[in-house]
Amino acid sequence: MLTLTEVKEHVKDAFNKAGYNLDDYNIDISFNGRLTKTLGLCRFRSEQGKPVPYAIEISKQLNETATDDCIKGVIYHEAAHALVTIETKEDHKHDNWFKSMCYKIGAPEVGGYSTKVERIVDEATLYKYFIRCRECGEIVGKYTRMGKVIKNIDVYRCNHCHGMLEVIQNF
Repeated sequence: MLTLTEVKEHVKDAFNKAGYNLDDYNIDISFNGRLTKTLGLCRFRSEQGKPVPYAIEISKQLNETATDDCIKGVIYHEAAHALVTIETKEDHKHDNWFKSMCYKIGAPEVGGYSTKVERIVDEATLYKYFIRCRECGEIVGKYTRMGKVIKNIDVYRCNHCHGMLEVIQNF
């Protein structure tokens, strides 16, 4: 788990590697407790029709459950989004400009960490609700909050066998 000060230092390091000074840009760096499926986020606003990065947010859940190297990879990835937009005045998503910036600052490329998050806790403790098929036993959903799927489980069916579903509360 990293502190917010450490996260800011990593972002500052990424900017330095690209030849920019983070202090020259008004970018807010924070943890976001609502990011549960997204590991990190770079937010943009429009100024004179051009995107300008104004915030980098890291998932609080990721920070509490992943390895430091994994968290650092997310930080550099989001910093690369900000840097490529600052450099080109355009939003590049995950194109070749973005990949070039990732290489320049030492960030993992697209999918480098998104498909394999190294956790320091068991995945079963991350979710409060599991959706299981009564017919085939397949786990078809994992949720951290009670939403419409959990409340209206009778409306939904299994993707595999179209069987009835049930909610299992983890804790």
